Amino acid sequence: MAETAPAVTWGHVPQVRTFFDRQYAVVLMNGCLHYVRDKSRMLRRVLAASAADAVHAIAVFSTATPVPAVHLVIPVFPDAEGGVVERFYQDWDVLMHAYQRGRLEHSHPGFAPHVHSHIKLITTRRTGAACGR
Repeated sequence: MAETAPAVTWGHVPQVRTFFDRQYAVVLMNGCLHYVRDKSRMLRRVLAASAADAVHAIAVFSTATPVPAVHLVIPVFPDAEGGVVERFYQDWDVLMHAYQRGRLEHSHPGFAPHVHSHIKLITTRRTGAACGR
């Protein structure tokens, strides 16, 4: 039986700093990249900690609609559709790609009703293609 690399979920920016000492087969970045100003730098670091055939799944706020005020408690840096995140993965095999624009949010207990726009992307570099532009 082949040995597989572990998976990691990076859901909060402070956790990101602690996981770069291994190679991960699955990387889930759900809700952390929109708190990172220099997305290219972070994605290069994530790539360096990814196995050769890694799968990356990403959800990041997009600029399609304004970031709701309830999310501006800390600085937020949404990405443009066709922006940094999508360009970074342009040479990867895309398994899922979607724009969610103006989606009513229900998952934040205690927050007033609001809408988000997201870029959702699941990619794999199973072909060995490198990225990082």
